[in-house]
Amino acid sequence: MKKLLFVLLALTVIGSLASAQVTMGTWNRIGMNLYKSSTATGAVAQTQDQPSWGRDCIQFAAKADFFGINCDAEFHPESGQVAIGDNAKIYAKLFDKKVTISFGKGYFDNLRGKMGGAQSVGTMWGGDEDAIFQRFTLRAGGIMLELAPVEGLYVGVDVVGPNSSGAQNASITYRDINVGAGYTIPDVGLVRAQFISSGYANQAIQAAFAFTGVAGLTVDAGAKFFITKTTAQNFASVAVKYSKDALGAMARTKVLLPNDPAKLDVSLGANVNYKVADTIVLGADLGLNSILATGKLVAATPYLQYNAPGGGTIQAGVLIQATLDGTSVITYGIPVVFTF
Repeated sequence: MKKLLFVLLALTVIGSLASAQVTMGTWNRIGMNLYKSSTATGAVAQTQDQPSWGRDCIQFAAKADFFGINCDAEFHPESGQVAIGDNAKIYAKLFDKKVTISFGKGYFDNLRGKMGGAQSVGTMWGGDEDAIFQRFTLRAGGIMLELAPVEGLYVGVDVVGPNSSGAQNASITYRDINVGAGYTIPDVGLVRAQFISSGYANQAIQAAFAFTGVAGLTVDAGAKFFITKTTAQNFASVAVKYSKDALGAMARTKVLLPNDPAKLDVSLGANVNYKVADTIVLGADLGLNSILATGKLVAATPYLQYNAPGGGTIQAGVLIQATLDGTSVITYGIPVVFTF
């Protein structure tokens, strides 16, 4: 039945896109260490001039009134690999666009945490967007159903695709379904909750609230609790972002909530930046991470950011990182990040 729906939708989309609006774009982010050293072995070990990570993405979209296609490809310069990017899906908007059904592969961030990820060139811990509220992840061959029946309400139902053998049955579908909902309260914020069932061993519930009632200020807080036996630990996460004039600041934390309070672990991150001119920003990243199994770390990275007039940024900083577990390991370097 699902294959028949997919074929019918694909034929309808292809026919509708004959006069569709077609767009192409690109997004690129590459980071490297011009110099990096560590005292881990007693002697200074050096690495330099290699891309440590990167993501070059080419995006394609074709959109008609009620149907569309999104797909992108990624090139990873640090490994030389090319792969399908975040999206490879077709979709249809039905019932006055109050219902959207998607087939294929993609991410849906309507309810996802509002703050996370690397803010700049430095190491900044404290969890990511998913730690506050996990995004919907449509795996290859899956179905995503989005409902917007009334203003401010969003409901998502994510059913994963077939398993590695190509089989699909009711028990697999039930086991791997994710259901979430969010409601935007005007001039206050966004409240949301979801049930996550990525396999029997990892079923969880998650709830979050993002406060946006004050101009320039966003506070987003969430918690995730596992409801089946698992080695994963419950956790809570909070992020705060504030901007006014040329000043910007952000802080976030992720706290593990084990049964034994003595084993509580925390990860903290902060970023502060000041816009000196249209093209120049001065900033610093700060971080502390006791969640890492490999050691407890503290880091600071002051940096300079250049905003290119035609778009894109270049960030260069000085990284200083040290362990807190008695091993006295210090890492320092000159990281550089290109975004365009």
